[in-house]
Amino acid sequence: MDTEEKIKGHPERKDAAGILAVDPITIKKHKKGDEITPQPEEVIDWVIPSRDGSRKGGFTIDVIEKRRVEANKSEQGSGGNG
Repeated sequence: MDTEEKIKGHPERKDAAGILAVDPITIKKHKKGDEITPQPEEVIDWVIPSRDGSRKGGFTIDVIEKRRVEANKSEQGSGGNG
């Protein structure tokens, strides 16, 4: 069995491949739609979407959404006159 087969069939594999959903800002050698296999220490955030609309991961998305909601509440509280 070669290494590739061993990794794919192993329940505790340490790597993961994914497809970039957006163009990376700092990594210019990749673009949206590229399949990549980063090292674990290179992963900052990740998302696994489900068909029912739920997701696992996406911690950065949660922070951005929370800040957006708080900013909207603040704007509404001040009359939205910016």
